[in-house]
Amino acid sequence: MTARFSISFILLTNFLAAQNLAIAQVPLEKAEATFTVPEGMELKIWAAEPLFVNPTTFDIDEKGRAWVCEAVNYRRKLRNQPPLRSEGDRIVILIDSDGD
Repeated sequence: MTARFSISFILLTNFLAAQNLAIAQVPLEKAEATFTVPEGMELKIWAAEPLFVNPTTFDIDEKGRAWVCEAVNYRRKLRNQPPLRSEGDRIVILIDSDGD
C-alpha cells in the first residue's frame, strides 16, 4: 500500500464518517418516523437529549427507573482531545414520575 493511497483512504474514511454523523442526527419530532415497527408493536420515544448524550448502554430496574451509561469523554484522551465534560462520563437515572 502506498503512502498516497493510505492518506487518501484515511481522508475518505473520515469524510464518510463525518457524513454519517450528519445524517444520523434526526430532530426529535421526526425520529419516530425513521423506525420500522412490526405489526402489533409500538414505538415511543421516552428520553432524548438533553437528558443524556451518547448512551452506551442502559438497564431498567424493578422500580421502572432507567439507568443510562453516558460516555461523552470516551477515548478523547487517547486522541489528545480535551474532555467535553470536565466531570467525566456519568450514569443518568431516568424516573417516570407521572406514570405515563
